[in-house]
Amino acid sequence: MKEIVISGLRIFFSGSIAVTTFLVTYLLGGIEIVPALVLGGVAYFVTSKGIQRRFALPPARHSLIDGTDPHYLEKTHKEARRKWKVIGRYRFKVRSLSIWLKVTRLYKIAEQILDITEKDLRQISKVQSFFNHYLDATVTILDKYSLLSSQPISNDEIRNALEKTHAGLQDLIHAYEEQLNKLLAKDLLELEVEVNVLKQTLDSKGEKK
Repeated sequence: MKEIVISGLRIFFSGSIAVTTFLVTYLLGGIEIVPALVLGGVAYFVTSKGIQRRFALPPARHSLIDGTDPHYLEKTHKEARRKWKVIGRYRFKVRSLSIWLKVTRLYKIAEQILDITEKDLRQISKVQSFFNHYLDATVTILDKYSLLSSQPISNDEIRNALEKTHAGLQDLIHAYEEQLNKLLAKDLLELEVEVNVLKQTLDSKGEKK
């Protein structure tokens, strides 16, 4: 809409300047009609270009094929990498071996997801839940666990909360694995195709013998 308005104003003002230039040079300047028309055309061109440069809209930022802003993807990935490092630091804070094993598992899966998507940021769209929810949920759960497990007292509520932490982390492991499988689905399919082709080739050679 803004482009249409600017274009209309550009044509109007440029045309007005061109007509004024023609009338002034032809009627008042005593210049013949053809040179006057040329001067009017030049005036139109110069005015049009000047207005176009003055009110030009900022160039649209380059977008990926799916319409996602690459700068946004870079920012998203960078923030996810920061959260991943936070998860890694919690490995040295937890006191429970079972929790440590779960956190380590989450850390390694997250690392794989981040490494894969870093090579092609468009892959982020396949695992949005990981970037938009699961990482935050992991950091929140570990933060609460670290706080509760460091308390000098222990009661049923705290014990129940810690047990729920175990279950929550296990659920997150399954969620992380599903996200990783989405990224690996294409590679797994290609591998299966290659194996089938190889098997068929070997079978055909065996039959010829």
